[in-house]
Amino acid sequence: METILALRDLGILTIFLSINIRNRMKLLLIGIDGFAHQLLENRSVNAPNLEELLKSNFKEFELKPEWALSAVMWNAIFSGKHPEELKDLRYTREDEDGKIHIVKYEELPEDLRKRYIWETLARERPDLKVVVVNAPVVLPPWSNVPIELEDSGVAVDYEPNIINMGITTETILRHYDADVGIVVFTEIDRISHFFWGEKEVFNAYENLDQLIGIIMERIKPENYMIVSDHGFRDLPKEEQRILRGGQQIKGDHSTTQIYAGSVEINRITELRDAVLRIIE
Repeated sequence: METILALRDLGILTIFLSINIRNRMKLLLIGIDGFAHQLLENRSVNAPNLEELLKSNFKEFELKPEWALSAVMWNAIFSGKHPEELKDLRYTREDEDGKIHIVKYEELPEDLRKRYIWETLARERPDLKVVVVNAPVVLPPWSNVPIELEDSGVAVDYEPNIINMGITTETILRHYDADVGIVVFTEIDRISHFFWGEKEVFNAYENLDQLIGIIMERIKPENYMIVSDHGFRDLPKEEQRILRGGQQIKGDHSTTQIYAGSVEINRITELRDAVLRIIE
């Protein structure tokens, strides 16, 4: 199976491999949008790094169908709010004149934003460096450091998404000296919608596994968390649809969410408080 390492410039690895990291990151939280754990279980993909990381305190949470949306679950994960409270949250909103616009970060409810892990730490632990890369609480995902991703188009092109995995990896590695790192890979979800069951999905997982291996090897965080917003599944043929550009949607969200990490949680709403306890 062909695997393309997704870093734009492999020379950047030489830089990071030579870094002497003195202060280890206290916590690294890695999010994977649309992670289908069954692909590891049934050996459809070779992902040794993820398999090892998922051995620690692994949990599967079953979601209600109306919760299994990225806008709902990423906001629930990062705020600690119950997804039932957020089930109507979407990335877009209809204005009074009937026009649809994308919701911006500053337009989110203030009581929700104030509960985000990074905003809470900014208030309670201003001495800490907290880096956020691609948090999909809005679209495009929100970051507090510069990042320029490739445009993958409305109908998803495969290669720009693979490149974006590398850009995301480079970005978190550049901030290896942070006390807390939060990074989310959204590309698996996008690729799975259009290439579910095909080699592009399997290749994407193996690329991601290599990149996560590089991240963990270089940063060596004291604690880590791996979390998804939902899983992925086959979309029955009668439910498959063709976009205007001719691309077919072949996969859709499943109601299975996963977590693994250095500390145990029993429900996804506990993740935020678990992060705050680690940082105490």
